[in-house]
Amino acid sequence: MRYLPRRMASGLSLARRRPRIAQIMERSAARSAVWALAATSLLGCGGAALRPPAAGAALQPSAAIRWAVGPEQRGEEPPLGYRYLLALPSKVPAGKALGAARPVLPGCFQAMGFLPAPEGDPRFFFLRDGIVHVSRTEAEMPAQLAGNDPALGVTRLLAFDRHASPLELLVAARPGGAQDEQLWLLVIGDRAIQSARLVTEEECFTSQAAFFERYSAPRCLDGGRMCLVPSWDGTASFLDVEPVRGQPPVAFQELGSVPVADAAWAPGGETYYVLVPCPGKSD
Repeated sequence: MRYLPRRMASGLSLARRRPRIAQIMERSAARSAVWALAATSLLGCGGAALRPPAAGAALQPSAAIRWAVGPEQRGEEPPLGYRYLLALPSKVPAGKALGAARPVLPGCFQAMGFLPAPEGDPRFFFLRDGIVHVSRTEAEMPAQLAGNDPALGVTRLLAFDRHASPLELLVAARPGGAQDEQLWLLVIGDRAIQSARLVTEEECFTSQAAFFERYSAPRCLDGGRMCLVPSWDGTASFLDVEPVRGQPPVAFQELGSVPVADAAWAPGGETYYVLVPCPGKSD
């Protein structure tokens, strides 16, 4: 990920600098998700306002990448490094999250990013040098999925199709070293990629609302709400949330001196996961 300077540097506590996350979650749950998404459905790449697309018109793949991953990470592909995956409860006082963390995997693993599978599926998917790996349980270290095509050059794990069976994983990729990222759908079996196909322009998404209606993107809760946004100011790590994707982020947790490479919600939002540097391991 791209580590960004914090936007605020006042001496006020994290709790006073921005609204508390619990208040935001309460307000978010009380509002209509349809109304909230309508306010942001006209956002294009990088958050710039667009004219409403014509009926059936498609937005560029970069828009879907932004919705799934977030604007702070869209400009650069995540770096590879030895990572440790931690699970943290969402309802912990500010600054206390790491004390309540538990490891998800039994050890460190070289990874660029990850996604937890949708509800009812215990798997975790990891990206490593363009290749998708999977951990089938929390006690199992990730292993390369059979059927990976190194020439596809996966750059980011994005989301899961809500209606597909078997599981379909939406990824960004640069096949053959292409200059621009493309959207691909990987059909995932138990331990193998069964097929991969390009998402064509006709299948791209006309709005943010349409994207989150079709896809579950674990960096956000359902409907593109409470999207996790990691940041790093050079000395401290922060995890904020966008109440709705594209809205200004509000404070969630301060994670001390541990840079967060990626973050995603567990199904239901009671827990979230962070991918952090492995102690004693260099990238």
